[in-house]
Amino acid sequence: GDACKLTILGAGGLDALVAAGTAHPACHASVSSTVRRLLGDLGAFAPAAPAPPPIPPPVAELAEAERARRRAEQRAEQEQEQRQEAERRAQASHQRAQGLQQQLTAGAVAPPPAKRALSADSPSGPLELNTKLLALRQYIEERREAIKRERPSAKAHWTLPVVRSRLVSNVLENVSKLQYPWLIWRNTVVTFVGEPGVDQGGLTADLHSSFWREVLKPEHGLFEQLAEGGAYLPRANADTEKLSLVGRFLLKSVLDDHPTGPG
Repeated sequence: GDACKLTILGAGGLDALVAAGTAHPACHASVSSTVRRLLGDLGAFAPAAPAPPPIPPPVAELAEAERARRRAEQRAEQEQEQRQEAERRAQASHQRAQGLQQQLTAGAVAPPPAKRALSADSPSGPLELNTKLLALRQYIEERREAIKRERPSAKAHWTLPVVRSRLVSNVLENVSKLQYPWLIWRNTVVTFVGEPGVDQGGLTADLHSSFWREVLKPEHGLFEQLAEGGAYLPRANADTEKLSLVGRFLLKSVLDDHPTGPG
């Protein structure tokens, strides 16, 4: 041991040996192992081997990570667009509600009822009536959309095959087949048996106007007119089940904004 130490000192000390080991790593490893057994821990003379450089990830993993990043960005953009569209719809709905409220308020500040007759000669009468009809129509359309969201079966068409000579009985028979209340909200598709034509709205309008002209006639035994040119009321001995079906079809006419009455 003493002889080895003297040899190291004679060679220039530990600093010289560390420099030599750095220049010749293979010899350094062999010498440092031998010297360590002879002298113990030599510190800087046998430094730890440097860590290997990091291994870069494979190209496939980099490509997949880039694709995942792009997908995340696309999802974020889509969610942002959906939020903006929802905000636009909410703002438009709010503006419509404000406009309706202003119209209703304008009608509410009119003169007292004693001085306001709903007649053709009174300019405030038609205005108030139109305001109320506008409010009713807006409510109906909101309910229509809500029903179709809640009841998917309400989105289907209501097909009505009708023979003109039996129009009233055919319509009431079809109304009786509506098993659930929400089915009355379905869009109507009318076919007049034996007649050409595809219903794009015109045949449905024809059905409603024809029905209300026919159902009031005395031969059906459902309604009677109080006086010439007067109102129609149900007959005292009318079939109540048929009157109930007529009432349901009246609701359908109102919901779909079709005219009613003998005109």
